[in-house]
Amino acid sequence: MKSGERLSGETQLAQDFNVSRVTVREALEVLEHEKLIKRVQGKGTFVSENIRGRDACFMEISSNDNNFESPSKYICPGIEKRLNEAGIRLERCSSQFIRNISKGNACSLFRENLVQGIFLLECNFTGREPEIEILKASGLPVIVPHAHNNDRNIVNFAIMQSDNRLAFGDGLRHFASQGHKKVGVIFSSTTIGGMRGFVPYDFKEFLNLNSFDSDDLLIKYAEYSKEAINHAVRELMLGPKSPTAIMCHSDFYAIHVYDALKELNICIPEQVAVMGYCGYPGGQYISPSLSTVDLMYENVGRMAADLMLKSDEWAKAPKSVTMITPHRILIRKSTENKMKYSETPEFCMIESEGFRHEKYKK
Repeated sequence: MKSGERLSGETQLAQDFNVSRVTVREALEVLEHEKLIKRVQGKGTFVSENIRGRDACFMEISSNDNNFESPSKYICPGIEKRLNEAGIRLERCSSQFIRNISKGNACSLFRENLVQGIFLLECNFTGREPEIEILKASGLPVIVPHAHNNDRNIVNFAIMQSDNRLAFGDGLRHFASQGHKKVGVIFSSTTIGGMRGFVPYDFKEFLNLNSFDSDDLLIKYAEYSKEAINHAVRELMLGPKSPTAIMCHSDFYAIHVYDALKELNICIPEQVAVMGYCGYPGGQYISPSLSTVDLMYENVGRMAADLMLKSDEWAKAPKSVTMITPHRILIRKSTENKMKYSETPEFCMIESEGFRHEKYKK
């Protein structure tokens, strides 16, 4: 029987198995104790989402990086909350530990702990990571909840990824809808995919198609440091084409953009609007509150857990699962100066019209 399926009544089960109702009732009590079924008063008895048994669990493997900029920090709570709802434990293990033990010992560890699947909180794979071969050998379903574009070419695990090009473009299109023409853009100069899915020639084409000024003076690259971002902001704002809005590589870049604008005595949003990218929860608490392209990390975690709970549907499929995760534009105070409407709410959400979501591909 499948998860969520309703069992027949005690009388019918007794007839089906040619046993007494007392025997059926005792068997159901054992199954309920093992959390394999759940009884809903007035509705009946249903197969639990945790059909793997009371002691079964899933495992999260990550670098144990407590960096508040890491997406994993915001994805993991979503995974854990959803699994708690399903009555399943989530164990944690560091990727460094997995790398330092043999393939056989790792597989024994998974078996002894009744691990039923792995959430691999890593990305930007090279193919040389020891954990990739170890997880392949385990035969367990593996999900990468926050993959980058090239990861599909490296690993054959189930991957989930944002459509960064669409999402970043939606942030810029929001500026266009407000009437901005000169938008400064600060990209990362050091991270893989630093242009959020774009390459230089097609980014300029995107700007032209959306009626933005595509002058190179409005496109800056900076490593993630206060000094580098400050320098990029000064070049934008003190240059010959001072922008009316700035689109940032991430919310964490935006925080340093705020500091640089403050040093220049430039007011947000009265003189320049600012938008971040990723959806860092702290963005709502800075002043003015930061508009952002929200990648909905906790929701991604819940989606990853849901996908894992249905792993029997895709784990043996010939083609690996690829899921495109949703995003939304969170409009806050930092972009409200050029709104087309007369009364701007403190907070509202715009769901991306280009949202694509594929459960899995066979």
